[in-house]
Amino acid sequence: MVRKTLFWIHLAAGLLAALPLAAMALTGILLSFEHQIVEAMRTERSVNAIGVRLPLDSVVTRAAGTQASRVTAVSWTIRPGSPVELRLGREDVLRADPVTGDLLGRTTVLEKGFATVEILHRWLGSKEIGGKITGVSVLLCLVLSTTGLFLWWPRSLRALRGVVWPRRGLRGQARDWQWHNAVGALVLPGLVVLTLTGTVMSWKWAEGLLYAAAGSKSPRPQMPSKSEGAAKPVKDRPGPDASSISEDRNWQEWSDTLLAHAPAGWTSVRVAAPTKPGSGASGVFRTSFEPVPSGGIATLALDGSFQSWAPAGKDPCARLRSLVKPLHTGELFGVAGQIFFALVSLGTLVLVWTGVVLSGRRFARSRSS
Repeated sequence: MVRKTLFWIHLAAGLLAALPLAAMALTGILLSFEHQIVEAMRTERSVNAIGVRLPLDSVVTRAAGTQASRVTAVSWTIRPGSPVELRLGREDVLRADPVTGDLLGRTTVLEKGFATVEILHRWLGSKEIGGKITGVSVLLCLVLSTTGLFLWWPRSLRALRGVVWPRRGLRGQARDWQWHNAVGALVLPGLVVLTLTGTVMSWKWAEGLLYAAAGSKSPRPQMPSKSEGAAKPVKDRPGPDASSISEDRNWQEWSDTLLAHAPAGWTSVRVAAPTKPGSGASGVFRTSFEPVPSGGIATLALDGSFQSWAPAGKDPCARLRSLVKPLHTGELFGVAGQIFFALVSLGTLVLVWTGVVLSGRRFARSRSS
């Protein structure tokens, strides 16, 4: 009775989440090697490594031209020959030569395409509606993993080999059933990791549980309750525009102040302009090229003087939370991790296909009988 109940729960969850899971698996495969593909396809000119670097203000003015006032952040690394990146809001990134100030390139069609694929992967194109669909589908995937583990678990190690290693020569329902079980058993560990990390990224309550389990308070501000009279959003009031917050952008002065308080062994820095009235610039330092928390954040006062320093990873749970995305993408383990989770995503497509086909055959038999 228990097994039959779990089977129908497994079948119902699979049918409900089939299309979203297939979409997330397909887009996940496309995103698996995004950074390597983008780097390999760049055709922009190389950086002039000979000569004295220009002041950041000159680099911004020469590279961005009339759009210099729209630059919201400037970043660079210590790697020889690396360009200076100028971010224009959320839409575009310019890459400039730090020695000549020449514009080397900007966000390509390929990069914009990957950004669109990521939006589809996370929210199916709509954060308000699609985000809830993908969030629920991730939870259903966890149900599928749990019930599937119980349903296919063999009674002996000898039987385990027959489940994990698909047999040849099978056709029709026997083939689909064999592949569904074999692929499910092989990708189950990776699928559980993708599901758990995806749940934390999709749901605030899951992130809160992560912090609570580690005995730490979630950094996300709590929304006021209805009894406290939550303020209604003002729709007709525009958000702060970068150019209206600060007319003067002293990139070199900010950089000099921030670098004077930089951590030892820093590898990259991102200097950001003030984001709201009354605030100062800030700098995000990293002390590692790996996708792990490192360095910290330095903030400046409104007059440009140093204000505070917050090291990264001071809270163990905050450090754990920052590892969720690189673990989800596999980048935490380098190319090997990316390959592994790409194969898990491919296996998920096989599971969706065989699961839907098996369900269709079952319902067809029920109708004919």
